[in-house]
Amino acid sequence: MKAHFLILLPLIAVILICSSNSINKNDKKLVFDAVIDNGIYVIIDWHSHTIKTDQAITFFSKMAEKYKDYPNVIYEIFNKPETDSWSDVKTYSIKLIETIRAIDKGNFILVGSPHWDQFDNSSICIFNR
Repeated sequence: MKAHFLILLPLIAVILICSSNSINKNDKKLVFDAVIDNGIYVIIDWHSHTIKTDQAITFFSKMAEKYKDYPNVIYEIFNKPETDSWSDVKTYSIKLIETIRAIDKGNFILVGSPHWDQFDNSSICIFNR
């Protein structure tokens, strides 16, 4: 039986997209690409505690375009929402899912629930792939 591995690399969008610290940016990109190229599952994690729709759309558009051909990439579109309601998180999530699906039709997308993902009873739903 083949073993499967998963690595979570919390890549902060500001560092990847806007950072002037090219060493940090390049090091993260090298690690990320090496992990993906070796078939290890990776979660691209939007590590934010508040809704930032425009920034997230920009980030995930770039990530989906770059990694759409790698089935071992998983998108986590909102890591641990703090105080946003499920209604707000759901609205945000639908926009992000539509953005990613326009580019990448098949990879998994993880959706966080309010209060640091602790209370899932208000947010259980299924999005069709």
